[in-house]
Amino acid sequence: MYLLQQLSKSHLGINISNITFDELKNASRSLITKKTALSLIEKIRMNHRLLKSDLNFLKIITKTKSDNSKKIEILKSRHQFDKVIDKDFVLGLCEDENKVLDELNNGFSIIKSISLVWHNKMSKVLETVSGIVDERNVINSGFTKDFPGFINLNINADPIIIGEQIAHETTHLLFENILYFDKKVNSYIRQIPPVFSVFAKKPRSAELVLHGLFSYTSVYVYWDALLNLYPKEKVRIQKRKNQVIVYINEAIKDLNNVLSDKDWNKIKIIYKKMCPVFIEKFWDTRISEKKIEN
Repeated sequence: MYLLQQLSKSHLGINISNITFDELKNASRSLITKKTALSLIEKIRMNHRLLKSDLNFLKIITKTKSDNSKKIEILKSRHQFDKVIDKDFVLGLCEDENKVLDELNNGFSIIKSISLVWHNKMSKVLETVSGIVDERNVINSGFTKDFPGFINLNINADPIIIGEQIAHETTHLLFENILYFDKKVNSYIRQIPPVFSVFAKKPRSAELVLHGLFSYTSVYVYWDALLNLYPKEKVRIQKRKNQVIVYINEAIKDLNNVLSDKDWNKIKIIYKKMCPVFIEKFWDTRISEKKIEN
């Protein structure tokens, strides 16, 4: 929809009113449509002049027939997405679609055992996956704002590690959806002043810092829930929780410079829309009073 709005504002004078919702819905499930859209988005970002040939994108939308039986599309080399997204997202791409789907299902089965509602939120937002083969159990996953519904992750991992990658990256996708479809939340987040981000080691927008806080909190919630499900993995689980809580606490510390208690209540409500099993005690958002010395 963003791209269509940009095209309608261009010098080409495109009329998008004749494109139906069903056509948009079908096109959104097509890898051809997504690849073309990513190429045009980059063109607009680089301030390149749009050509009449770019109008073929509209024809692709109106003529696309989607396979609604396929919930998740798996990227393969033949799709050539390395030409339209960062190559790191497809480096070491697994060509075996069934293998990728099997590993995804293994990860999702663990999340489902934690919470069916949380599982459904994640699975609903996930549309396209790049299955990467990295070193065993190395966490290598990501998302990009330019490609809604897309993540990559290392499938050469135990189901418990794949589950973490899914929980982390789908949280980004869920937050992006909230920001896009809920204008009130979008406006609220954007008016929060910038903060110094522990994740980027430089000043960042509050939106990006919240992306980090939300995604790492999902990882922490995930591992905390596994303590009851996998008692024999207690040492491994506690080690990962100890690693993740550092990022959470640092993000909260940074955000405390710009958020009031009232703001934190709003932020918690927003996050609970993504993670219904969130426990507030995981966030110590108490703001220390500054002592004024004479």
